Amino acid sequence: MHVNLNVTRLAPALDFLVGTLGLQTLAHMRAEPQDGAGMGLDGRVQWDGYSVHDHRAWAGTMLDLLQWQLPATQGRAQPVPHRLGPSHLMIDVPDLDAVHGRIAAAGLVCLDAPGACASDGARLFRARNEDGSLFELRAGGQAPEFAGLAIGCSNLERSIAWYRDRLGFVARTGVATVEEPGVAWGVDGAVAYRQVDLVLPAQAESGFCLRLQHWLQPRAQLVPCTAANHAGFFRVALGVADMQACYHALLAAGVDCPWPPTWLDMGPDVPVNGLWALFFRDPDGSCVELIQFPEVHA
Repeated sequence: MHVNLNVTRLAPALDFLVGTLGLQTLAHMRAEPQDGAGMGLDGRVQWDGYSVHDHRAWAGTMLDLLQWQLPATQGRAQPVPHRLGPSHLMIDVPDLDAVHGRIAAAGLVCLDAPGACASDGARLFRARNEDGSLFELRAGGQAPEFAGLAIGCSNLERSIAWYRDRLGFVARTGVATVEEPGVAWGVDGAVAYRQVDLVLPAQAESGFCLRLQHWLQPRAQLVPCTAANHAGFFRVALGVADMQACYHALLAAGVDCPWPPTWLDMGPDVPVNGLWALFFRDPDGSCVELIQFPEVHA
């Protein structure tokens, strides 16, 4: 699994992720211009980016960090947590207070001081990168580790069923209703939301989770960004063995698949000759991607 984050400038984004949070890059992803139709973009597209990893390297979840060039990254990340679509990335860090100090010293926005989370008691705080993308830093582990991606939805039960029946996720937690002060989210007054953590079956105990959140107060607003080059978290991607079989199964199930599978060139520094990808939408319009496991060369 991997998560895509679009940024307007790679250098400060890497400084935040690698220098401040202690993550690592393993591949530079820059290809020649190619057809953007399969991603919903007209004409030729090109990006510059890096694969960002935690201590598990390729065995763990990857952050697909992209600065779009053709067309350029547009806009800013949507500024509220109570939005539909990918909301924020959760990362466990061993020294939460030190990370909080480094983020504040870098002049980035920390929404609050580290404090106890109302849903599970873990110590955490939330911060934004220079494009406004929201990160939840949590105390835990011996090294920085990607913990999950939150996705806002308008109907929790519908989204649970969709991610279970269409993509094979299972619930790691029960549905919880959380009420807490909004200051930790950068929101005035009290907030309330319902949430559940989903995982792939093989990672049921400790894997990267999708946290579905249905905001009750304030109500979820802002539809997911539909442009693949918009700043912020845009999509979550899953690996599959047979792209065509998955594509036809999704179509038969009535899933919103606006484009057929597309061939992507990843550039000379990535050890694959290219890969098949499919971009489609969940019930609220959030982008999900399937990638056929590519043949890796030395």
